[in-house]
Order: sequence, then structure tokens, then C-alpha cells
Amino acid sequence: MSTFDGVLKKRVGWIYVPRRFHLEGTFLKQFRGDGGVKYDVDLSLSDLKAEKTIFVLKGGSIPKPIHLKAENLVEREKWLNALQAVVRSVDGVLPTTCRRHIHKEHRG
Repeated sequence: MSTFDGVLKKRVGWIYVPRRFHLEGTFLKQFRGDGGVKYDVDLSLSDLKAEKTIFVLKGGSIPKPIHLKAENLVEREKWLNALQAVVRSVDGVLPTTCRRHIHKEHRG
């Protein structure tokens, strides 16, 4: 991950997280009609390494589905690998900056 240090903050895409998970930090939250949450990515890897922005884990696993859309596939792979590396480094421990996002259950 050290090769990606100093990446300037820029909007590179978005990450979709199921509604039972929540991301905080430099992610810009947008609610989606399907009950999930869409997060625009506006961050640098130094933010990630400082754990200002991190995945909320459940059972030590990466929330699925996770999509990182970028301007091109190379950029997408860089960011996806970096995000996953940070998630793995946390080893299932939740930073205090993360909170469970609670949604009202849909009643039919």
C-alpha cells in the first residue's frame, strides 16, 4: 500500500454497501431506494490508513456487494485493492468512528 501514499483526494467512484452496514468519514452518504446506501468516494489513502474511513465489518468479513467504479479499470483495481487491504488490516475491530447504521424495517 505504501506505493499509493500521497494520492490526492478525488472522486474516483462509489461503493455500495448493504443497508445493514454503515460507512463514515470522508464518504458522502446517499440513500438508495433499494434500502442500501450509496457512498461517493472522496478520500486519500492517508485517510484510510488513519482509519478515518473504514468498513464496518461483521464477523470479520468484507461487506458484500462492494463495487468500486473508477474512470478506468486500472484505477479501479488500485483503489479496490487498497480498500480491501485496509479492511483486512483492521482484523474485525471496529474503530470508534464507525457506528451501526439503523434503518426502519419495511412493513408490507
